[in-house]
Amino acid sequence: MSKTTKRSLLYALGLLGLIAFAMWLRYASRYYFHSPAAGYLRSAIYLFLFGVWCYSLWARIVQVQVRHYMLAISALMVLWILLRSIKFSIDNTDVERLLWYFYYFPMLFIPMLSVFVSQSLGKGEDFRLPRWTKLLYLPTLLLLLLVLTNDLHQQVFSFPSGILSDQEYRYEVGFFFVLGWEALCAGFAFLSMVKNCRIPHSRRIRWLPLVPFALSLAYAYMYAKNVYWVWVLAGDITVSQCLIFASIFECCIHKAD
Repeated sequence: MSKTTKRSLLYALGLLGLIAFAMWLRYASRYYFHSPAAGYLRSAIYLFLFGVWCYSLWARIVQVQVRHYMLAISALMVLWILLRSIKFSIDNTDVERLLWYFYYFPMLFIPMLSVFVSQSLGKGEDFRLPRWTKLLYLPTLLLLLLVLTNDLHQQVFSFPSGILSDQEYRYEVGFFFVLGWEALCAGFAFLSMVKNCRIPHSRRIRWLPLVPFALSLAYAYMYAKNVYWVWVLAGDITVSQCLIFASIFECCIHKAD
């Protein structure tokens, strides 16, 4: 085993160890101790991990355009986790609601930027995105504006009790437009990235990027079904989805090299 392989293996084991420790903190904070310090430490671990990933992207990716968009995606993941951490550390309904709305900034832009990455993977230094990709900014920005102004029209979330809070709400038609756009961008990006992960001179698709994608689908199903152990260990959907997205990107970047 080469030194590079050993180093990569040690990094991977360290990463898995930190994730496992963060998951244990979530479990322990619910059944053994209820100190907010556990939540702060767990958030700090994930912020550290995604911060390190952001730096590693900057150091590893040579293609300028791919590096630019991947750094933006990793920064949005850090922002998403930071917004979630702040939201659960305060006790102000109005601020909590606004932070909840701002979740949709990374939630909308990560899939859109993923499309840009998928079109840039494996291309030369002189490659530039097709002009049609710039059109994706328009619906993304409009949908973000729709969410951020929800208090005025309640076409994304409505509040049957009359209290504007994320504790009790209903999804309205605007939410499904947002969800549909996210799914469309993410699906297109994933299929494009898998296409770029083909083995040279072969029609066979490398299977590795499909593993985190399958895990994402399984997680979403179990989360929706309120599977107990999933809720206890991985009930933080923000972190879980960020980790799965990062895994898909890593698989595709590795296979496109």
